[in-house]
Parts: sequence; structure tokens; C-alpha cells
Amino acid sequence: MVPVGHVLNIDMLADILGCNITHLPMSYLGLPLGAKFKSKQIWDPILEKMERKLAGWQRMYLSKGGRVTLIKSTLSSLPTYFLSLFPIPVSVAARIDTIQRNFLWGGMGEGKKFHLMNWSQVCQPLHLGGLGIRNVRLFNKALLGKWLWRFGNERETLWRQDWVHFARYLRFEVGDGTRIKFWTDPWCESGPLKEAFPELYNISRDKEAWVADHLDYQNEVVTWSLNFIHPAHDWELEMISSFMDVLYHSSVKGWGPDKVWWQRASGKGFQVKFFYKALLPSSGISVPWKIMWKTKVPPRVRFFVWTAAMDRILTVQNLRRRHVMVIDWCYMCKASGESTDHLLLHCPIVYDLWSCIFSLFGVQWVMPKGVLELLACWGEGRGKSKIQDLWNSIPHGIFWVLWWERNTRAFEGKERSVLELKWFLIEP
Repeated sequence: MVPVGHVLNIDMLADILGCNITHLPMSYLGLPLGAKFKSKQIWDPILEKMERKLAGWQRMYLSKGGRVTLIKSTLSSLPTYFLSLFPIPVSVAARIDTIQRNFLWGGMGEGKKFHLMNWSQVCQPLHLGGLGIRNVRLFNKALLGKWLWRFGNERETLWRQDWVHFARYLRFEVGDGTRIKFWTDPWCESGPLKEAFPELYNISRDKEAWVADHLDYQNEVVTWSLNFIHPAHDWELEMISSFMDVLYHSSVKGWGPDKVWWQRASGKGFQVKFFYKALLPSSGISVPWKIMWKTKVPPRVRFFVWTAAMDRILTVQNLRRRHVMVIDWCYMCKASGESTDHLLLHCPIVYDLWSCIFSLFGVQWVMPKGVLELLACWGEGRGKSKIQDLWNSIPHGIFWVLWWERNTRAFEGKERSVLELKWFLIEP
């Protein structure tokens, strides 16, 4: 029993009903009752649950590919229920990002670990060069979008915060016009009339008018009437003429209920995944994500190829960019300048390995400038067969072997000959 305010004889009432007395705030069905919905404390159980999950996993034995899988399947899913009900505070979202980021880039030992990619890029979809991990803040907005969708479809709802932004992704079908705002809702092809004709909006008498306020439907004919704060001036007549053309060319029925459609999912109504994609900022790049992530190789190899394609592996050049003082030379050919493209494509020793593979397949190949370009032009021309699967896995295999050999030379002082590397690549 939870008393609200002062309740007389609460103890006696609890004895009669055979229940305990508790007080707000409290937890009911996993949700906080009586707490401020913007309070950071209501998120403490979620953060504690995420940290308990991490404590139970043996992080030092997980590859990067395994960590990505666990983040997508477990860590990023834990707060989903709360995210669908409450706006997440900025500090809580930052804490969740930090937990996921440290887990992804962490490893053995307690020393400093390099975060090879900024988190905003990691949260991009695969085809835009990211890992497809959810951006917590944007996913929260996408989940809360269902309440705005209800606002557009249920006449008696009271919420309206963020409606103007949300309405950009909607398509309005005007019936009698009693539920659609004339100036602010995007019911015309040109978008909201407020933005398309700002001068006329400024002189309108009722800026919150409904479409029905300006619509007249008689004898199956739609006509429009305007209401401005002053008669039209000569210099405004051309603008009003264009305005009327937009109105009369709009697909307004004049009868029946108004309807709201989700632009990006025709006929299916609102869907969180489409709203999330619409909110996600574009990284401005496109990558050959299928050959990077769909090739039949271990997840840790796919993760490495992704970091190499994005030029984030810790070569000498990238270490020096991070202000780590190391000698500027290639561990493979002993020449200066160990960049990602040099180490994996253009180093003389490496080129010898590539030439060996190309000769086995009977291919004449001109090596492109960078790793990303190589992957983009790699997966064509081998048919849909086991040979195609083998061909697609060649860059992954060569990159992985080269990186392993490079690190063996750098940290263990051991070195294999080019012949040994060739045999290691082609042996069954």
C-alpha cells in the first residue's frame, strides 16, 4: 500500500488488507514510480546491470569481433525498455557510451588502450563505414517517436513536444482538414506552408489555424478562403497567386477523416528503425561493407579488415599521429614510411605475396592506391561458387597474415622469409 499525502489510520487499513506500507518513489514492474522522469537516479539500475554483465564476461579472452557481437546483442539492448519511456539525460547517455566504448577497445592489462575510431563513426551503419552499434541518444528519440506518432493519429492526446521536427518525416492525407494544421504541418508537396511562404505566414490572422478553417467543400468541389491581417498589396499579389496554385494542386479530398502516413515505410505505419535511420547523421562516406562483413572468415579478422580499411590500425604512421615516439620505418621491407596502404599493399615484400596469389588464379591485377579501393573492386567476376567465397576471403587472409608477421617482427624479433609466408598462405 502506497499512501499519497496524509492518510488517516493507514496502519489499520494495511492490517485489514494484509499488505505492507511503502512510500514513493518505488519500483513497480521494473519501472520507477513517483520519481522525476528526468532524474538521473532512475537510470542507476540500468547502469549497474550493464556493469554486472561486464564483470561476468572474461574480457581478456574476447576478440574484437566477439565484443561487437556482445555489445549489439546484450549491452545496447539492456536500456531499451527505459529508452522507450523516458528521455535519457545527457550524462547517462555519455556514461552508457563510455561503458560500451571501453569494452570495445579494452584488452588485457590496465594500461591505456587506443580507441582506434571515434564513437560517432562506430555508430554508423555498416555501409557507411561503421559497426552498426546504436547511438543511445538517437535511439532514445526514435523510440519516443511512437508517442508523437500517436499524437498525430489520436485526437485526444496531449503531448506535442518535438512534434514540428517529427512531422518532417510524415505524409499527411487531408480529408476534412479538422486534424491538420494549415501552416505548420507538411500536407502540401512543397512542405509546411509556413516555410514555403514565410511572408504570407507573417500576415496571416490565425497562425494556428486548421486546414478546415480555410477549406470549403460543396458539391464535391474544394475551394479555399484566406484570412490576412490586411488586404493584399500590389507587390504581394504574385506571391498570393503562387500560394493559391499550391493549394489547388494539392490532393485534398474535402471529406472523410484526415490520415497520417510514415514517409519511409509506406503502408506500415511508424517504425522505430526507420525513424532512427532518419535521425542518424550521415558520415559522408560509403564503404564496400558486404565484402568486409559478409566474407566467411572469423569475426576478429573481419573487425581487423574494417579498421584497416578505415586506416585505423596502429602502424608506425598512425602511432606517430597519436604522438607516440617510434622509429619511422617499415618492419617488413626496412624502408621508411610504414602506412596502412604501404604495409598491406605496396611494400615490396607484400607485393611479392600478392603477385603469388594472383598468379595462382591467373589474374592480371593493378594494385589500387588504398585498402578501401582494393576491397571496393575485389568482389566481382568469380561467379557464385566456392571459388567466389575463396576469392572474397583472400584480402582478409593476406591482411591478417601480414599484420601478424609485422607484429611478430616488431615485438618478438622473429622473422619469416617470403617463401615461408607464401607457403603459410596457400597451405591447406
